[in-house]
Amino acid sequence: MKADKNSILIGLFFIIIGIFFMFIFGQTTDLTCAKTEAGTTVCSKEVKFLGVIPLSSNDFREVYRAEVEESCDDEGCSYRIVLTTIDGTRPLTSFYTSNWSGKNEMAAQINTFIGSNNNRGELALQEKSGLWASLLSMVFLLVGLYQLLLKGLIQLNQVG
Repeated sequence: MKADKNSILIGLFFIIIGIFFMFIFGQTTDLTCAKTEAGTTVCSKEVKFLGVIPLSSNDFREVYRAEVEESCDDEGCSYRIVLTTIDGTRPLTSFYTSNWSGKNEMAAQINTFIGSNNNRGELALQEKSGLWASLLSMVFLLVGLYQLLLKGLIQLNQVG
């Protein structure tokens, strides 16, 4: 049995690409907003990998508005939600994805909560539009594992 170095390198390349894209697109963002005694809206977000492993958290002071930001190129447009706060405009996610209508609906829910006079309730939303791309990047992992293990490290003895 002899390991095929090219298959090992190709397998490792595909595994690294798969893990990278899973990390980028496998993030979910939990947004929780509440009203202060002064009537302003404060929000906090928690970013998790695949909805389970906490990665980061941020607070948004005095949120005034939510809107959908658009980024277009030759291949089309993608979107993300941005919050206008006392500290300026801050994005909810670091990346843009498709599904304008879902993002528009989420921004409308945030704006409705901001405009409400209810000081007792809380708004809890989850942005998980990147999960489908994370699942697609698993294909890279599987191809990489196949190349690394079956083609590179474990080769059947060829009888010739």
